[in-house]
Amino acid sequence: MKLRKLLGKAYLLMFGSTATLFWLSQASAITGEVKVLSPDRQIAFTLSENDGHLKYDVTFKDQIVIGPSPLRISLDGEDLCSGVELGKLQARALHNTTLPFTRLLAGHADYTPVHFGPRRGDTTWTHQIASAAILTSPLLTYGAHPTNLLNNPAVGMIKSIPSVWDETIVLPPSEIGELAAFARRSGDVWFLAVLNGPEPRKLNIPLGFLGDGDYGTAMVTDNKDNPASVKTVDTTVVRGGSLGIDLRKGGGFIARFSRK
Repeated sequence: MKLRKLLGKAYLLMFGSTATLFWLSQASAITGEVKVLSPDRQIAFTLSENDGHLKYDVTFKDQIVIGPSPLRISLDGEDLCSGVELGKLQARALHNTTLPFTRLLAGHADYTPVHFGPRRGDTTWTHQIASAAILTSPLLTYGAHPTNLLNNPAVGMIKSIPSVWDETIVLPPSEIGELAAFARRSGDVWFLAVLNGPEPRKLNIPLGFLGDGDYGTAMVTDNKDNPASVKTVDTTVVRGGSLGIDLRKGGGFIARFSRK
């Protein structure tokens, strides 16, 4: 089967499920390989054909973050997508800090956040909880078993995270593949969610996105000694203040601010 004949459907289907806002840089031949690069040439989406099947992967700075995965295409041109098989992905920290600035720029995606078992890969529990406030989906469904959600020390935070938002601010420390830091508002309540990539770091986040007055603040932070654990803190902050955040590799942070 000719790859160019399949490319129209595959291009739309793949970009709908894994990556977007890329541009087509080259098509090497009628059959063979097609590569799509981001404008800064740091993200590559590679599509190749073998016996009527398409295979693809997405790399960031030469590291695979999605794939390789097969996309089945039938001989009559009807596509039978097998989906993006991410269950075995371990580099979740890199993956989760890449998606907000690639696929999710186009809107909600089919992503299942919040898992406390082995499928969380190299991320912490706090990273997983914070992912629900950053990786939005048309139908937000948590991956953790309901019992594990209810037994988690941060269950109050988990239950309070909205599924839709009125305002989103991407904060300056954010960097693709390294860190995603979002301030998001639902009604009068603000959330600060941070997903850390593969390297540990320390942050100081100004709270200028808050309105005037005092805010009761609930925070969930990493446990330095155990990635499968969290720490919860309740405090009060004001708009002119800031929060110091110590993130382990693959770590996370989430805070909820309610005006007093």
